[in-house]
Amino acid sequence: MNSKIKELWGDLGITTINSARKAFGGWIPFKIRGYIDVDLEKLIELIEQGLFHDEICEKLNINHGILYRRLKSLGIKDLTEVRFLFGVMDVYQERLYKRHLEYALRGIESYQFVFIPKNELKNLIEEGLDEYKIAELYNTTNVTIRARIREYWDLTFYEAQLLFRIFQRINKTYFDDLINKILFFEEIERLFFIKLISDGHSPTTISVLFEFKDYSAISQRIAKSLEMTFNEAKLEYYYKPKIIEFIKIGVRTSIELSRNLKETRVTINSVIKKIWNEEYDDLKDLNYADNSPRQFINLFQFLIRLYKIYPSIDKKLLNDCLYKNFTPKGIDSIFSRYYI
Repeated sequence: MNSKIKELWGDLGITTINSARKAFGGWIPFKIRGYIDVDLEKLIELIEQGLFHDEICEKLNINHGILYRRLKSLGIKDLTEVRFLFGVMDVYQERLYKRHLEYALRGIESYQFVFIPKNELKNLIEEGLDEYKIAELYNTTNVTIRARIREYWDLTFYEAQLLFRIFQRINKTYFDDLINKILFFEEIERLFFIKLISDGHSPTTISVLFEFKDYSAISQRIAKSLEMTFNEAKLEYYYKPKIIEFIKIGVRTSIELSRNLKETRVTINSVIKKIWNEEYDDLKDLNYADNSPRQFINLFQFLIRLYKIYPSIDKKLLNDCLYKNFTPKGIDSIFSRYYI
């Protein structure tokens, strides 16, 4: 398209679709097209009737982009989610089946109209068949397989593999527990990442479990799912809970801690400073240099008070201090009366 525009109007400096819109007066209507008001009551009524994307857009006289922007403004990801919310997925599935049946009776053989039973497709994914092998079974293309998966579960093919096969293989008990909580796929994936990181897995070992060939791809997926880098996630979900647990059971020095975590003392000290950076800054003693060992000792002794001593004195009071975002010095001052 852009090449044709350049051919016709390149000498006028019009080289792209957007520049053509501006030049010929269609830029403003194009920019505001997403702000067309959508009758919410009518939209819900059409969804409850089990109508398809194209039918809803036609009834409301809008395009797909406007429909999805309206759903997004309501905090809803897509039509599949809203169908579940209103309990009309069965109505939609019945209409979908009838549409496929109608196409079949009319002799339409285009791959777009190939009907694949939902349970059959799920079973094939569970068995480990890829999208191309499944497509061969139904004499269609992988595009159809992806489309059916999107229609049935609003997932990509890879996400369907995770949900129906890979998660169960990694830890079926944990997976079953998450499924029983009726969570969305994104939350299940997020909790799996957290569990694997807390168990000590690296991007490489997670890549193997998730069947990624390039571990950098899993790092990107982790960053998107957890909204933090893998290293940040490791601090939060691996080191922090383990350090707290060891302090609770009686570890009193970073040397003991490093032995338990099988890390060097330098590494553990660095990790603790990163995790409790705000506390470290608040507890600094001006009588010592910033990098003085004394500064770290102040922090570590506060962590012992915070996770071991203060909870045993008055857990409710401590929780109240933490809820009100008291500083370490503020918490110490509150509990100081117990030492007078």
